[in-house]
Amino acid sequence: MSNPAPPPDRYSNASTQLQEVRVRHHERRFLQLNGLLIGHSEGSLQYLLAVNGGGAVAMLGLVGAVEKWRIQNWPYWVLAVFVLGLTLSGLARAVILIHSQQLVSGWIADSNEYFRNQLEWRDLQGRDSKRVKRFRWLPWTLGLLDSSRCCVL
Repeated sequence: MSNPAPPPDRYSNASTQLQEVRVRHHERRFLQLNGLLIGHSEGSLQYLLAVNGGGAVAMLGLVGAVEKWRIQNWPYWVLAVFVLGLTLSGLARAVILIHSQQLVSGWIADSNEYFRNQLEWRDLQGRDSKRVKRFRWLPWTLGLLDSSRCCVL
């Protein structure tokens, strides 16, 4: 005689204590992801305008102040590199912001499925891990591209 399969590990099948633990885990994870999203969204515009914009303005001021540099090509190449840096920094920040939003949205959707007994706990955790790992290389790649502009100078 074979043993029957255990019931799926869904919210309604869990003990009250396990349900409470999982609800607290859900709340902690949501707060973590939401804090990440808020941090990235607040820092994006400030970083873009302060770092690369300030450098471009300084270079323009320097070229405008030194008359003999206006006829040379290298100051304009430096400005072009600053614009490239501004673009790549903006792209990297946008990618990180979009990825953070996808993490939050995915967690909310999967959690709702779990609490409606449509998804098992291990699948909820697996989907979250998969989302985190999916594009973790992209911000690093964009950051390296942005930092490589320093080699041009």
